[in-house]
Amino acid sequence: MIKKIITHIDNKNKTVLFYQAVYQPRDPASLIGKRKNYIGSRFDSLQQAQDQEKSFIADFTAYKKSILSDSITLKSTFADAYYRFYLSNSAPRREPRTIDFYHYELRLIGHYFKNKTLGDLNETMFKRFAIQYSTGKSKSAGSAIAKHLGQFHKLFDYLVDRGILSTNFIPKNYLRIWFGGGIRFNIENHHKKSVLDRVLTSKDIHCLRNQLTNTNLTYENFRYMTSRLAILIDAVTGLRPAEVLALKFSDLKFDGHNYYFHIHDSYDDLHHIFNGRTKTGYDRETLAINPRIIKLIKRYMNFQTLLLKEIKTENSGQLIFLNINDYQKAGMGYPITQAALNKTLKIFARKYQFENADKISLYFLRHTVATELFHQLPDRLEVAAQFMGHSTEMFIKTYVRPQTDEISSHRIQLS
Repeated sequence: MIKKIITHIDNKNKTVLFYQAVYQPRDPASLIGKRKNYIGSRFDSLQQAQDQEKSFIADFTAYKKSILSDSITLKSTFADAYYRFYLSNSAPRREPRTIDFYHYELRLIGHYFKNKTLGDLNETMFKRFAIQYSTGKSKSAGSAIAKHLGQFHKLFDYLVDRGILSTNFIPKNYLRIWFGGGIRFNIENHHKKSVLDRVLTSKDIHCLRNQLTNTNLTYENFRYMTSRLAILIDAVTGLRPAEVLALKFSDLKFDGHNYYFHIHDSYDDLHHIFNGRTKTGYDRETLAINPRIIKLIKRYMNFQTLLLKEIKTENSGQLIFLNINDYQKAGMGYPITQAALNKTLKIFARKYQFENADKISLYFLRHTVATELFHQLPDRLEVAAQFMGHSTEMFIKTYVRPQTDEISSHRIQLS
């Protein structure tokens, strides 16, 4: 960080501006998270201060590597090596969910590898772990097992470079090597079925949209309709749940022809914080919103304003889905929870006898919208992917699934 320091010289009646480099990373050698302080000199030139900051970063990087190398040996447990590599040296800007993921992997290591030291480990152990952990689960490049093995591979690569290990226990092409030859595709039938079930049938999605769009919204019932309105918007836009929760009234835009939402933020439901960005880091615009839904949103906004005035609470963040059923949380600026939305969606699905109603979640809506886009824009997949906030490749790979009724109607016999 470069600080600007303004000094007033009273006897000369003038102001002098200085630049100073300040770098305070967490010390990997500290168990309580103390910081190392690098305080630079004051310079007249911004460039000089930036150069000094770069030298501080280089010095700390060398220090961190020396500390890490000295603290990890073959006698270190796998769990301790993982902790020192990923958690002791985590950048302060790591997202809370990333830190939670690291702690989850530490629990995995404790469960599968106990107190094994680095010297005890071998490739067979990790292959056995991979097979046990992934039984009945996906083994694709984006699966959980692929992420875990990738994290471990990165750690072992570092230790090999430092001369602590002689070999990486996880081969470079671990998915192909360990799960090739049919094993990779030997997924249990219930898992295959669940993948197809992530898309609602045409009948179910149209029922959901029509019933929620025709909601009779009054001041007496609107506070109980927050979840239903959020589900409706998700059902016509395919937004990520975290993006739905972060929607503001000011995000609703009009281009002269259609209303749409400008997506630029997301909400971390676990830690109750707004991330200040989407998952991909890029802003985007949604599909056009039906005018009847726009009327519902505006009517809901008026009722929300009246209620907040009545209970003397402000919606400073202009959240659409403010948690107005809990006045304390409303005052803190918290939106409704994703769990509440999933619960409401399940109740609705059971009432109208949706297929797989007990398994339904908000992500079913996202998969369904993506599939519809795929069929309506077959020659413009890059546009469809943009609406969903993905690259074209990831859009097809992750979200496009045939609808169950479509499979039946296109079942043909080849001659």
